Amino acid sequence: MDQLKAWIPGGMRQQFPTAERSSALWPSERGARMSLGSFGDAFAAARDAVGLPRELGLHFLRHSYVTHLIEAGYDAAFVQTQVGHAYASTTGLYTQLRWLR
Repeated sequence: MDQLKAWIPGGMRQQFPTAERSSALWPSERGARMSLGSFGDAFAAARDAVGLPRELGLHFLRHSYVTHLIEAGYDAAFVQTQVGHAYASTTGLYTQLRWLR
């Protein structure tokens, strides 16, 4: 918390030239925030470059993360908390690949 206090009112954030025109807590040198579409486009380009199926979207990484945690033996309640699901049944759906067919 002390670092965050030093970052905002301490003026360290203001050292970025784009800080004045950005509401982001950590403004980038490019100014604009990354949008979900930008991440999706970057993922699609990488996916296509390595020849993975077009059905694999950015959300697939979330499913993979949940599946790997479960397979590694993490407690289901911990995994549910990690991904912010209100219901364990939603987290359970993430470990099934039927949506990929």
